[in-house]
Amino acid sequence: MKELECDELYDEWEDEEKIPIDWDSLTKDSYISLVKFAYQNPSAILMIGFDEHTFDYETTDWKTLFSKYPISDWLTTNEEKEFYNKLPKQITVYRTATEDNKDGISYTTNKLVANYFITESDYYKNKDAQIYTKTINKTDIRAILLDMDEDEIILI
Repeated sequence: MKELECDELYDEWEDEEKIPIDWDSLTKDSYISLVKFAYQNPSAILMIGFDEHTFDYETTDWKTLFSKYPISDWLTTNEEKEFYNKLPKQITVYRTATEDNKDGISYTTNKLVANYFITESDYYKNKDAQIYTKTINKTDIRAILLDMDEDEIILI
């Protein structure tokens, strides 16, 4: 199986409903790039072969995927590195969620982003959502995703 970069993956996703990916054969950089892409683009409906199982977005073990490498490897842009380096040792983070998904891995360091999701997001419209707040140690962060302007961090 050929190794796909994110741009190629996006192009192929436009043409096919599902793309099988052999995650174990990817280089570290490609693995990280594709996990970030898959996590931020759930509608891509990637088929992820991991630990001899195939998952869809809803049942994918994201904690396992994000656990493969340390935070230093997940900081792939200068912007992400700068964002991480400026964080204090303890950080208040926010997660907009329903009771059923309050224990997810995506959080934001920006309360305005959490407020946006609770007031403007179609996903949470007519759902009993609230903003969950917690204080974490900087060392608890697994990845930073800044591509969508959400100041998103991944906690495992």
